[in-house]
Amino acid sequence: IVLVAKSNPIKGLTFAQIEAIYAKEPKRGLAPAKTWGDLGLTGKWKDVPIHPYGLKPPNGIEQFVKWKVLNWGDWREGIQNVKGQGFTHAFTVASNDMRAQLGGVTYALLANLTPDVRVVPLAEKNGDPFIMPTIETVYQHTYPLSRYVYIYVNRPPGTMLEPKIKEFLKAVLSKQGQDVVAAEGVFMPLLPRVVQEELAKLE
Repeated sequence: IVLVAKSNPIKGLTFAQIEAIYAKEPKRGLAPAKTWGDLGLTGKWKDVPIHPYGLKPPNGIEQFVKWKVLNWGDWREGIQNVKGQGFTHAFTVASNDMRAQLGGVTYALLANLTPDVRVVPLAEKNGDPFIMPTIETVYQHTYPLSRYVYIYVNRPPGTMLEPKIKEFLKAVLSKQGQDVVAAEGVFMPLLPRVVQEELAKLE
C-alpha cells in the first residue's frame, strides 16, 4: 500500500506519480516530483516538500515496487531508508515519523497503518479508477499492488519432488494451511482456483 500523513488531501496516486516520487529518472512521462504541488495539490500543500521513505535495497518488498512501479529504474537520492526489527516494524517507524514529516509518503503494508497516516487509493494508469486495498480487491488482485509470495523448491527437470517436500507443500495448500496464513494477519490465503493450479504442479 501507499501511506501519507492523515492531513494530506491527495485523493489518489497513479503509478506514474509514485514513480515521479521515487525514481531517479522516471520512465512513465512525468518529471521527478519534489513537492506535493508537482502532484497537483494546491494551497498550503503546494510547496510542501515530498519526503519519501523506503527500505534499503535489496529487499523483497523494495524489489517488488522497483519492478512494478519503477520498471527497474534506479531509486532517487534522498529516500529515507527506515530500519526496524524486520521490514514490518520498519514501515511502522516510517508511519510514526510522519507526525513530524507531514509531506511524508511510504510504500508499506496494511499492518503498518497508524492513527497519524492514511491509505491512498492507487491506479496503475492515468484514467483508471483509484482502488483502495480491501480484502476483496487484494484477494481478487484488482488492487494494483497486489502480489503473490512464492515458495521455491529445487527439483531438477525430469525428477519427482522429495516426498517430505511434497507433503509440506500439500499442507501449505490445504484448508488448514491456508487458515494459518489468514490467521497470521500479514498475508492472505489463495483463491480456490489458484490452490488447485498449484496442487497440480506437485504431480
